[in-house]
Amino acid sequence: MERPSHDSEKNVDGGYLEDDTLEQGITHVASPVIWRDDFEAYKEEEEVRFEEQDPPLAQPQIMQPFPSDQTDWKKVLYNLLVQNHNHPSKENPIYPIEVEVAGETKKGFAINAGNVDPRKFLAELYATNKRKAELKDLDPENQKTQALYTHYARTADLLMSKYFTKVSPNVYVYTDVPLFIPNEKLSDAMERIGSVETTARRESRKKRKSAIA
Repeated sequence: MERPSHDSEKNVDGGYLEDDTLEQGITHVASPVIWRDDFEAYKEEEEVRFEEQDPPLAQPQIMQPFPSDQTDWKKVLYNLLVQNHNHPSKENPIYPIEVEVAGETKKGFAINAGNVDPRKFLAELYATNKRKAELKDLDPENQKTQALYTHYARTADLLMSKYFTKVSPNVYVYTDVPLFIPNEKLSDAMERIGSVETTARRESRKKRKSAIA
């Protein structure tokens, strides 16, 4: 598997915004985006990557997801990984993955770019779960719809950067605590996910420890 470039994926604003202030940090909307440009460029590569995933050795244990009416972003993503675990399919939007970053093997998850456009997928996922809006029901040719996709895609990208490290357009790795562990109980997942820190909080804690030392 080709090693993803870690340095090329950086937060455009150079910082991180808290979940409830994400939209306040957006002062303008970029020009309408033609979503298929980047998507088609690596769709074929991602189809090969998906085919190369090792098949399960045994029937996976059925896992319990969180209730479907989630607004917690981490639990929304967790449920999608549970769906992939319980019902493996090339059609699933995300799946767990291991990648090498700076010579170190990292666990995380990938958006299935062989089946969906990552930016468009995240925009729709954010709108559905955080704003209870269905972008896919809107006219895709409408300029306002394009502006909404741009807005929500950027918002979702900032939210992703709060908890994960983005190493390619569709691959994210865990920094400390993993979001998903196969075959675990929901109660264990709830406790672990509750301990996942934002990037800003984690860096602040490390700075305090360094100052004390």
